[in-house]
Amino acid sequence: MGEAARREVAAAEGGRTTEPAAAVLVLAYPPSEVARAACTTIRQQLAAIDIAVELKELPPILGRSMPEDVDLLYVELALWEPLVDGPRALGERGLAGGCSALMSESLRRLEQAADWSEAVARLQRIDRVAHDEVAVVPLWQLSDWFACRKSVEGVETTPLTLYHNIERWKLNFEYPSEN
Repeated sequence: MGEAARREVAAAEGGRTTEPAAAVLVLAYPPSEVARAACTTIRQQLAAIDIAVELKELPPILGRSMPEDVDLLYVELALWEPLVDGPRALGERGLAGGCSALMSESLRRLEQAADWSEAVARLQRIDRVAHDEVAVVPLWQLSDWFACRKSVEGVETTPLTLYHNIERWKLNFEYPSEN
């Protein structure tokens, strides 16, 4: 109900307005520095459009299954091979939290593909079904690779961003030998 309609109804009922309580989304994430930083940023960005988010760090033993008491699950997942990773993400026990009969049948038919052209056609079908049925919000790709000179000290082995903790970096410049 829009604000104008709410005021109209309130006026008809004696001037009392009843505002619905704002829903708070629960965003769960695995216990890692990258996930914590990403989810904190997501919460800040959603707060800018008045969507309240509560962060919930999951215990490491939980794995990647969707807990019952959360609305969104942050998962760091790379899908490299659709034939293998498709069922893992979209199947009955997949990360998407179960699947429809249509998705289950589409995944089963993918397993029965006799050649690559048939597999591609069935993967395209799975893509269409996933688009219609699955609530996955891809955020961004994190870069896992970077290059660093040996003369730069203090660079972490798994930084959150390319220039993470740059204030701690030290350059040990050595002049080339004059021999």
